[in-house]
Amino acid sequence: DPAVSQRRYLEALGHLRRYDKEESLDSAIEILEELGTSPSVQAALARAYLGKFQITRQPQLAAAAGRAAERALEGDPQSIDVNVTLGELRRQTGRYPEAVGAYLRVLSQQPNNADAVLGLAETYRASGDFNSAETQYKRAIALQPNYWGGYSKLGGFYYTRSRYQEAIRQFQKVIDLVPDSERGYSNLGGIYQRIGRYDEAIGVFRRSIQRKPSAQAYSNLGTCHYFLGQFREASA
Repeated sequence: DPAVSQRRYLEALGHLRRYDKEESLDSAIEILEELGTSPSVQAALARAYLGKFQITRQPQLAAAAGRAAERALEGDPQSIDVNVTLGELRRQTGRYPEAVGAYLRVLSQQPNNADAVLGLAETYRASGDFNSAETQYKRAIALQPNYWGGYSKLGGFYYTRSRYQEAIRQFQKVIDLVPDSERGYSNLGGIYQRIGRYDEAIGVFRRSIQRKPSAQAYSNLGTCHYFLGQFREASA
């Protein structure tokens, strides 16, 4: 039933929006593997595999992403979905000019494609063109102001540039948009910890643990207590 397939495909794309959660990526993969070999489905499947690879670093997932992307490319080399995925794969493997080319092909057809703009920002950042990267991050956020991913990536960019106050604002926005984002709490608390604002970091990590206990949050919380000389709390 084409209507059911389309609904399931859109459901999978929804899961892909939470690429920070392995269970969401697993749900996307499960759905997409049932939907056949159309270029759009294979492109989405490649993105799901790639997202899971970024979390787990299992090489077989990167290989699976590559195979799905090749199937998508063979089916429709001009497809917007395919070229967004191709850009991501090329960026992840350090082939930055090819990644830029793929994203620009998308933007020549759809100038306001936020996924391509965000991918372009990430590629410029990776290749050292920081001014262009910041411009494209802000453009992606303007195109999708209610999507957490743009704020998260811009926050990461600011963090690596030691622009901590700006990064704090971005990661706070991530938590505002997706209050269950363990990554958002980890990033925000990590900045407070980095700049020595340990009490604020402790508050963030405690909120994270209250929502969903994790080894990373406990480790960070213990580190903050240690630097404050609160050794009993750190030990616990």
